Amino acid sequence: MSEEDKKERLLNSTIECFYEDKQQLDNYKKSTDEYNKEIKKLMNELNKTEFETDNGLIAKINVQNRESFNEDKLIEKLKELDGTSAIKTKEYVDMDELEDLIYNGQIDASELTPCKVSKEVITLKVSERKD
Repeated sequence: MSEEDKKERLLNSTIECFYEDKQQLDNYKKSTDEYNKEIKKLMNELNKTEFETDNGLIAKINVQNRESFNEDKLIEKLKELDGTSAIKTKEYVDMDELEDLIYNGQIDASELTPCKVSKEVITLKVSERKD
């Protein structure tokens, strides 16, 4: 068997192994996503942020508030406030430039509050109890 034939057989087998593992990974991902959603739902219904299982696994729910800007509103507000140097050609906000404008007192950050969007993100962490 030639060296090229060996490499092609190896490539063939590697692709097949990859495909099988990828199928399993996708199935596990789907399954864990469903469990994650169900755990969060049940813990919310039970009004619990932490739960320990009979075999010592600890599930913790953490609620995070993440804020971002509604860019369309922010652009309009920056135009009103003469902060257009932070608005670029595609009309997106250069956040570094915006920070500089706020830092240097050219724009009052409180004026931008109506442009903020808050999003609540619930995360789940499951770990073993540490004795």
